[in-house]
Amino acid sequence: TSFYKSTMETRLSKIIPVTMSHPTVLLTGARGFIGRNTFEALRRRYTVFAPTHSELDFLSIEAVDAFFKTHTIGIIIHCAFIGGNRKTPYMPDAVEKNLRMFTNLVRYAKSVRKVIHIGSGAEYDIRYPVQRVTEASFGERIPADQYGFAKYLCSRLAQDIDNVIVLRPFGVWGKYEDYETRFMSNAICKTLYNLPITLNQNAYFDYLFIDDFVKIVEFFMLHDVRYKYYNVGSGERIDLLTIAKKVAALDHKKPASVIVKQGGLKQEYTPNIDRLRKEIGILPHTPFNSALRQLYHWYAVRKSSIEKERLLKDV
Repeated sequence: TSFYKSTMETRLSKIIPVTMSHPTVLLTGARGFIGRNTFEALRRRYTVFAPTHSELDFLSIEAVDAFFKTHTIGIIIHCAFIGGNRKTPYMPDAVEKNLRMFTNLVRYAKSVRKVIHIGSGAEYDIRYPVQRVTEASFGERIPADQYGFAKYLCSRLAQDIDNVIVLRPFGVWGKYEDYETRFMSNAICKTLYNLPITLNQNAYFDYLFIDDFVKIVEFFMLHDVRYKYYNVGSGERIDLLTIAKKVAALDHKKPASVIVKQGGLKQEYTPNIDRLRKEIGILPHTPFNSALRQLYHWYAVRKSSIEKERLLKDV
């Protein structure tokens, strides 16, 4: 919050005053982790349309056409994705559905100021180590998994559309993520129930707090930028075991135990964010320990809604 008020907001207000002239936003995927956090932050400053699937089916070209006939949109932020998570790693038509959503939306790219598509570091193919990978490496390998392949194809299509920007986050974390499958939230929730924190194998990641990610999205909303593709991360490499120990120590009275099932290191998953740094300048940055405490307290006040049974699957 202090960074946003002292740096980012000051900079943005000098360029675009906080007035009703701010762009109207169409946000897809507002019920998902990234979309929900993005909606909560942007609705304070902008008019944001965030229709549910029942309100607007982005797979239907007729429904999308009807929406744009009756709404004037300045920015499209496309967060929605079908399938591709750990609970539904494979859906027979996931790639087709995600391409249809993307193409139905970017048909209107010339009618809006810009489209911000949320891609993924998985576009670089997670079958292999992704270690400080640069945007220039895109296309050297083609992902085999549905999630990475669909995101990869959307990026390929975006190449020929002038005002589509692709942001490729790596390890975004924070409130509203699935605490059953997402490491940071899973570890915190286990700590709250005094359960051991478990990880199959240690690995290095780049983790970016969701509040910082949303500020980066807002920057791209309001600025003309030099490139089409941007890796998005914190620029700080951290391993899962170090995180687990930090989480375990959050409860000083009853520190959680940490179990590592397999020795050694899994392959790394980190971006090179030099391009992002040069574009933005000073990146929004919530210190990791501070962000961890924020998320811990967020779950602590909601402990009654955390289903303990969902945490026991890998204990």
